[in-house]
Amino acid sequence: MAQRFLSPFEQLAFTNPVLDLIAFYVAVDPFFGPPSNLVSLLQTSRSVYNHLCFQRNSPLYASIFRHKFDCAAVERRLSPGWTFAPHLAEELRARCIVLKYIRRGTVALDDDRDALWSSYLMMLENDGCNEKQLCDWANLPRWAITAVALRCLPLRVSPDSMVMFSEPEGASLAVWLLWMISNKGQ
Repeated sequence: MAQRFLSPFEQLAFTNPVLDLIAFYVAVDPFFGPPSNLVSLLQTSRSVYNHLCFQRNSPLYASIFRHKFDCAAVERRLSPGWTFAPHLAEELRARCIVLKYIRRGTVALDDDRDALWSSYLMMLENDGCNEKQLCDWANLPRWAITAVALRCLPLRVSPDSMVMFSEPEGASLAVWLLWMISNKGQ
């Protein structure tokens, strides 16, 4: 498509980084949760989508990751090669999937393991933002208590039989998460 047929807004994608800045501010407001407001901007036109899509603009999504999550611990722990824009963009995607899974509130022995490990690592790397995303938006405390209960409390399957699940890895991760987000008063 020739640039002369594009609207002035669409031409921003070809002229300067203003469209990236607009997309960044749209994505980080509100702070909590995935950058869902970006969806409306991506649906504006094909040229805007082509410029801002995840596959073509990893620096934008890396910037969103740096704003919404704690990045200093990741940069201290990993080599600089792991903090390039494509890796941070993928990490943004992975963390948003985990946040949405936890927020749904469903627990399952097999499906929880990735969410448990991801949220555990996020809490280990917490400088404030990770805990806010997990606790304030995804409601991690409620989900972690449910995950512990599923793994540690007997489940009545009929009036005369009980089933006890044995999944120590998940139970341990869930208990550690509860410990990490608790304080003396709790």
